[in-house]
Amino acid sequence: MESSAYLYDQIRIMIIKMIENGEFREGEKIPSELELGELFGASRITIRRAVKELADEGVLRIVRGKGTFVEKAKRPVRILNLEEGFTDGLQIGNHQVTKVILEKKIITANKSLAKLFGQEGAMEVLKLVRIIREGDRPISVDYAFLPTSIYPDIENLVADNVSTFRLINQHFGIKFKKAKKEVEIVHPNDEVARHMNVSPLDQVVQIRKIIWDESRPVHFSQYYLRTDGIKLSIDIDVDSNKLESVEIPNVDIWG
Repeated sequence: MESSAYLYDQIRIMIIKMIENGEFREGEKIPSELELGELFGASRITIRRAVKELADEGVLRIVRGKGTFVEKAKRPVRILNLEEGFTDGLQIGNHQVTKVILEKKIITANKSLAKLFGQEGAMEVLKLVRIIREGDRPISVDYAFLPTSIYPDIENLVADNVSTFRLINQHFGIKFKKAKKEVEIVHPNDEVARHMNVSPLDQVVQIRKIIWDESRPVHFSQYYLRTDGIKLSIDIDVDSNKLESVEIPNVDIWG
């Protein structure tokens, strides 16, 4: 390799390409500084700087006494995006993100859920529970509730890897106008922990979301994310001050 004042940056780029090509895999240990120096024809000082840059960027993780590892890619979740969801077929590194239905059935909404949708009496909703996986690894579980009065026969249209947002917009013609999300770090109950393959003593991100069309709530969900697999981000709209503050009522989805 030719000598350059920015040789460390060239090595940094080559390591990134090796990760993208699968030569260095997520979670695996990369060669030592000495081995990388022999591979790239560079000094240990240069290698050390390239590795440190990548560690600062979150691409690599340096573990004292054990070595340097390829950091696992984190799923960006835009918590203020009106239609944020897990995109069908999204690629993360070399892995595929898939959505699999665990439960899909019409239920009679309890009082708190019916009240959220503006109903005082009995009403039916589709309860949809889905697990989202990155490869074989569960990263999220989603509990969604959709009124059958708004979405007739929706239970026969929802399937694995089908976007409910796209289905709602395109098949039923519902346009989202306003949304509210509440984010909280919680300990999962036994059911959520089992689905996500974590301990009830671990912490997960809980997001409660309600979406309105022009005049009414049309979607409610409560979903959970592993804290080691996501990166929360916020998109700010300069016109966001036009939206009034709305509270999400306390809804018992386990009742």
